[in-house]
Amino acid sequence: MQDCLDHPEKWWRDPLIYRFGHRQPLTTIGCREYKSPSMHAVFYLQPDGAREAWIHFDLHGPRDLVGHSLEVMRNRLTLGHTSQSDVYRSFVRQTGDTGAASPPTNYDYRTNLDRYVSRTFAPHNFITAAFSSAAVSAIHRGDAWGRGPERYLNHFEGKVVRHSIRETIEFGAAALLHQEQTFVPSTSDRMGARTRSAVYHAFFVPERNGDELAFPRVAAAFGTGMMVSHWHPWMRKEPSPGLIAGMILSKYVGESLWREFRPDVKRAVRKGRDRLTHADRIP
Repeated sequence: MQDCLDHPEKWWRDPLIYRFGHRQPLTTIGCREYKSPSMHAVFYLQPDGAREAWIHFDLHGPRDLVGHSLEVMRNRLTLGHTSQSDVYRSFVRQTGDTGAASPPTNYDYRTNLDRYVSRTFAPHNFITAAFSSAAVSAIHRGDAWGRGPERYLNHFEGKVVRHSIRETIEFGAAALLHQEQTFVPSTSDRMGARTRSAVYHAFFVPERNGDELAFPRVAAAFGTGMMVSHWHPWMRKEPSPGLIAGMILSKYVGESLWREFRPDVKRAVRKGRDRLTHADRIP
């Protein structure tokens, strides 16, 4: 702390507005290195007049306003913390120490880009939309989506567009925040615990420093709802953005449940098929 107070050319003192991010903002002293990655030391005043020091590292120094702002934004949006593995990787890169072991990154942009392209533009997406549009058109006979063949085409167009918007927002937000969006199955063998875990992991994803809010999924749900409510040429009346967001969030829950119980379903189907095959062979 004394080094921080005596050498302003090395350290940046936290102004009051920054100290409100910590407890005891009126008496706290905060210092950040001008280096990148940057040590951030926070000194809390104790009842006996002494100072208790808490130290962590940020990915960017205070002079890198854009980088540091993005780091803070990510932590606030995901309810997470800066990964110290990322800090160490940045430190190794800055020092050029080729002999140091750098931990692997937790987000692979190329893999997620390939997944986005497959989930959005692969032929099976359009085939699924075609069949589901036919089913919905046959069930719902109202004129909100048009009449006759027009109703089917509008349902198909609406499904494709909504799905594309949702996937694009989710991918873009995940790439910005460097957050993986894959669903994680539980390790429990109890039905109730597995169900709760699946619902939980529909909204939270594991990161290096603990679970974080899956903000890209929330952004995709509400962003798609707002965009479709303002632009919906396939519908004759304005849809509810809240209803669309709720449907997308429910779909995330369904995808997480399927990820959790898919092995059980496949195993049950395989056993049932084997029983039928064995019964056919009995003379």
